[in-house]
Amino acid sequence: MATFIAGPCVIESMELLETVAQELVRINEKLGTKIIFKASFDKANRTSIHSFRGPGLEKGLQMLSDIKSKYGLRITTDIHESYQAEAAGKVCDILQIPAFLCRQTDLLVSAAKTGKIVNIKKAQFLSGRDMKYPVEKALDSGASEVWLTERGNCFGYNNLVVDFRNIPDMKEIVPNVIMDCTHSVQRPSAGDGKTVGDRKFVPAMAKAAKAFGATGYFFEVHPDPDQGKSDAANFLDGGVKGSLNVDMGRGHAFSIGAGYELRAPMASTAFISPEISNDFVTNLKNERIFSSEFSYLYRNAWLSANVSGYYSRMENVTEWQNFYNDDENSFTYVSMTGLKKEYYGVEVGAKFKLTSWLDLKTLGAMSEAKNINNVNAVYMLSKSAEVYQDKAYVMNMRESGTPLTVGSIGLDAHVNGWFVNLNANYYDRIYLSYSPSYRYEKVLTNRQAAYKTFPEIFAPTTLDGMSWTEDAVAQEKGHGGWMVDLSIGKSVRLKKGSLNFNLMITNLLNNQTIVTGGYEQNSRSSYTLDANGNVKNPRLYQFSKNPKKYYTWGTNGMFQVSYRF
Repeated sequence: MATFIAGPCVIESMELLETVAQELVRINEKLGTKIIFKASFDKANRTSIHSFRGPGLEKGLQMLSDIKSKYGLRITTDIHESYQAEAAGKVCDILQIPAFLCRQTDLLVSAAKTGKIVNIKKAQFLSGRDMKYPVEKALDSGASEVWLTERGNCFGYNNLVVDFRNIPDMKEIVPNVIMDCTHSVQRPSAGDGKTVGDRKFVPAMAKAAKAFGATGYFFEVHPDPDQGKSDAANFLDGGVKGSLNVDMGRGHAFSIGAGYELRAPMASTAFISPEISNDFVTNLKNERIFSSEFSYLYRNAWLSANVSGYYSRMENVTEWQNFYNDDENSFTYVSMTGLKKEYYGVEVGAKFKLTSWLDLKTLGAMSEAKNINNVNAVYMLSKSAEVYQDKAYVMNMRESGTPLTVGSIGLDAHVNGWFVNLNANYYDRIYLSYSPSYRYEKVLTNRQAAYKTFPEIFAPTTLDGMSWTEDAVAQEKGHGGWMVDLSIGKSVRLKKGSLNFNLMITNLLNNQTIVTGGYEQNSRSSYTLDANGNVKNPRLYQFSKNPKKYYTWGTNGMFQVSYRF
């Protein structure tokens, strides 16, 4: 008979435990199953001291003991620390080791010494075959039996993916392999700071696991799942905005406005490492946004012109990145909080009516969008789930993927149903996505040592007060340039409607040197270190000096025919 484990994530109340236990007993009687009841007395991986964790060891185990004696159900629960094993072993039939802790030797040994079954959940950063070592630790320490549980793997993006080949691999180690059908569909950063998942995939996960030979199934259940107590971050949004518009007559008008907003951080940036932990980033706060703008407009029979400017400031901004780090042989998750940003610029535009059928249009914009402070960075390695801290010198890093300098000039002609649009657009100051890990104080210190040893290869990185020199941390920038676009069309009136023809050609001059975006490579340092951490020699290929860039498409054309009723 297959093994079934079900219950609420955490002990919320005795009423909840009773409700779930009664339903499990009903299912057991109806189907002849022997479902094991699971609930945690303490969720030790919660983020904040204010987050709900459960009733604690003593009270929680007493509540589980009451459920066991009243309903005759076998019981299992998580343990997070070695000292909890003995007390939990007196109540529970199975002791469960959380995925994050499956390599903790002392915890495994303590659980095994109780003589109870030990169910070890496979870490998201390990393969099925890697689980033979935790199993050996438990069996060698006296465990009566060891189970393994599959719950998915992380591959560097915001989700979990199940490699079902892990199930037969783990069955070669132990006879009983459980499929965690609930946690394998988790999406930790998709619910406004609350761990959620795609529940619709749970049945499919169970069926797929059965096909691969799973011997048991775990389901987290709750009478009202959306109201279940889980780790959450709560923020109060709000804002105020006002503007003044004045028509001064004779074609003159101006407007001025300002606003202030409190905005909750995005769920996608709230977690240190969403694939392997539900811990929020440190010091997570509401973003504070001040914005202001001014514009002036003038119009007459042959001219329409405007000039506008803006200034915005953001504080408490959180940014998050992940990538594979070749130096560490691990995915790395980087989070920065407390960033301050400034956005400001000016835009000037004009449209001249040269003749009744010909217009000249011009536009120019100069803007800035950058960080204005250095911050502390927190990063985690997936292979160990260890968290590290460093200072990131990210002041003056610009927003990437958008030109900060733009110009445009164009002609529009309309004659006897024909129209021609010819536009020349200029783009410049296009920055690449920067790497915070390339600017850690630790990394810059090593680069300073590298410069002393190999001055012909590495730029100097001497300290200037509290900031590193610009040549050490300058952000990679792409090449700008001109792009010409052409559109020619004809509209033919018919008795009913009109027939329209349009030929559009983009990048008429085939300028493929313009960089539209890209990113700095940070997956490997430009040097090697000896056993003492000293710079040994530079690598032939230096990732930090070879950023990845995206370029404009060459000449493209499209011909369109349409009928308008």
